[in-house]
Amino acid sequence: MSSLSTRDTYYAPFARHAEATTPYLQYIPSLDVAYGAGGVFAALFLAILALAALARARVFGVALVGSACLVVSMFLRGSLARDMGRVHMYEASLVLETCGANAILLLAVLLLARWVQFLHGARSPFTVLLAAAGAAAAASAGSLECAAIPLVFGASEQRRHVGHLLRIGAMSVTLAYSGLGLLVTAWKATASAPRVSAEAAALAGPFAMLSVWASFMLAQAKLPATSAASSSEAAFYLLGVLPLGLALLLWVALNAPRLFSHKDLPLTHRAAARWSGHYDCHYRYPSLPADHDYSYPVRVPGPAPQPGSSGRRDKVQQAVLRYS
Repeated sequence: MSSLSTRDTYYAPFARHAEATTPYLQYIPSLDVAYGAGGVFAALFLAILALAALARARVFGVALVGSACLVVSMFLRGSLARDMGRVHMYEASLVLETCGANAILLLAVLLLARWVQFLHGARSPFTVLLAAAGAAAAASAGSLECAAIPLVFGASEQRRHVGHLLRIGAMSVTLAYSGLGLLVTAWKATASAPRVSAEAAALAGPFAMLSVWASFMLAQAKLPATSAASSSEAAFYLLGVLPLGLALLLWVALNAPRLFSHKDLPLTHRAAARWSGHYDCHYRYPSLPADHDYSYPVRVPGPAPQPGSSGRRDKVQQAVLRYS
């Protein structure tokens, strides 16, 4: 709205039922709720860090970046309750939230490409295209949001409109590729034999949650400022923050770093033991180099002793094999 072009605040209540190109808040954020949400994302960050370190899954560094962005975004949101003039902190919180969501999208796409490659037994042009397009979608959505936020809070009405369109484009890209990832996951899950429900759940869940988040953000941008999407803080946490947290929580609950560390085992071998009591027989954390005697968090027997090797090392290896 042109009448609010010089207002240096993130809070601007709308009395009439009209759309606003600038995402002004219609309420003062709750400090306790925002800090609590930030604490939850911090706990998820530590959990993913521990699981990724044990599985040596470096690709989950993307999830760490996304959860870190969400931690900072929530903490910035909580600090807004103390000063309504901190518009730059509000802008940063919006950018970090979008970057965190698209980091989750990027990781989900990379895991989907890895899973499809495992099902086919070799890398195919489809998996390369899937991963490349997903990376481009996540990067473009984050870049559009970074360019849009300074524009939507600018003094020029034309710039605000351009920034508004860029934000809509960013959310549309995230929503479109999340839906595509969900369709590919469903297609591969129903076409694969035997069924691989664990990997499918670890992929379909985040894609579905990202679709909910992107849909809510689009509703905030397009619906009038007096609608529940913009005026209800409960709606923001239930439809905006909660889906992103559930996507990360699902990966932690399923131990996704270990689940997607495919070690060229036959598909029938892995699927037959899905959720069985012999889980550790088919999923192992990577072992240490051959010159180490122990691995974490489970013992992985070293190579068989060679004739003529040192007697002390032979005795150590025999003792380990006896008690492992």
